[in-house]
Amino acid sequence: MTSISKILSRLTQLVLRSLFLYGLIEARKGSTLLQLLFTAMALVAVVRSEFAALCILFVVFVVYIVYGIEKYLKYSLVLALLPAIWMSLSNMLIIYLKGGDIIRAFLSVFLRAEAGSAVVLLLLHTLNISELCFILYKLSPITSFATALFWRLASQLIKETTEMLYIHGLKGEKTWKTLAMLFIRGEEVVQYFTEGIHLKQYSYKPKVVYSTRVIAIQIILLVVAMLLQFL
Repeated sequence: MTSISKILSRLTQLVLRSLFLYGLIEARKGSTLLQLLFTAMALVAVVRSEFAALCILFVVFVVYIVYGIEKYLKYSLVLALLPAIWMSLSNMLIIYLKGGDIIRAFLSVFLRAEAGSAVVLLLLHTLNISELCFILYKLSPITSFATALFWRLASQLIKETTEMLYIHGLKGEKTWKTLAMLFIRGEEVVQYFTEGIHLKQYSYKPKVVYSTRVIAIQIILLVVAMLLQFL
């Protein structure tokens, strides 16, 4: 198995597990607006203060535990490491050229990047798809239907990508050939899904699913993010 195919296979598997490990979980039954507000305020706090970034990271950790989706957290933090390390090393190089404290420079940026990435991934994990489709349905039924279809297709396509990269890697196929096959397979999957649910678009009408417990948690998160603005 070639090293490139192996790396790509593990990377796509990591994305699959970090975004589509669970189905319609309790965490996805809250208010998308509240979660967006928390995300925006949390990111502002992360940029302004290292202590706030640490607090946000701890809060996110607790939220995953409360929702019972600890596996999400593990894969999310690993996925967040990629941009965090890259940004930290880049900043460390700049500080080194200026003669500053490279250790502090690395840790400062790493903590902020890791916390910021974790907050964004939490938004993706708690996005209320039913609410989003319901809102879009009021604007454009076709767009709402396409959004629901895309959410289902995305996980399937990533799964197909992971399996194909792994199998072709074992066969010793060239990576560029595998990527070309992925485009062809992607078109086939989209076509099959489209044909299979073509008639459903005429009876499609999304319903919003909410959980009082999740909304209460989101309000608490929003209050915490607001308090961190004063640090």
